[in-house]
Amino acid sequence: MISIVAIAAEEADLNGILARFSSQNDFLVRGRGKNGYDALKLVEKMRPDVAVLDICLDMAGGLELIPLLKRKSPQTALLFLSARYDESAVCEAVIREDVRGYLLKNADMDSLIFAVRRASEGGRFISPGINEQVYRILAKLLKTAKEYPTATPQGKAGNAALTRISATELRIFASIGQGYSTKEIAEELRLAPGTVRNYISSAMQKTGLRQRTEIPLFALKNGMIKQL
Repeated sequence: MISIVAIAAEEADLNGILARFSSQNDFLVRGRGKNGYDALKLVEKMRPDVAVLDICLDMAGGLELIPLLKRKSPQTALLFLSARYDESAVCEAVIREDVRGYLLKNADMDSLIFAVRRASEGGRFISPGINEQVYRILAKLLKTAKEYPTATPQGKAGNAALTRISATELRIFASIGQGYSTKEIAEELRLAPGTVRNYISSAMQKTGLRQRTEIPLFALKNGMIKQL
């Protein structure tokens, strides 16, 4: 029997998820919630095999809850649902060991059920609707890694853009390049998550980056990842 908790901001989404699970004899739904607080409480109390979470929750974004959820129940597999394709969220989800699945909410019932079973077994599942995008992201990362196989820290003198960002912004960029979430970076630097996001926005403006998903490539290209 696979024990599950489901958390979604919209009641309709939550009811839809639970309706899909009710037909499965090996699924046992042990709790439901609608925000980040509910997610933390349910995972700690129920310690389910799988937690199905909306990527957008009140209190905190779904991905930002990952470190807290894993502390409360390390064995619980985390499966995220999103209403739309978000390249930044997909990138972060794909490279994190703690995330076992990422699906679009309009995925068919068989895909969601299969994803839960895969997650409970320690496997991974990405919605077919975003597989092509994930492959494109990974291909870009691999291409950059091959072009810069011996990247070494260049410091601020190595790139004109780097002369405009602070030491804290540099460290945050490097941490993002290594796959750390905003929440984890905030904990490491002892800053509020909102402050970290402000640093990220400031550094992106200074370096001319338009999307957060460009940061890992920028960090790799400029040798920043090896600086931590």
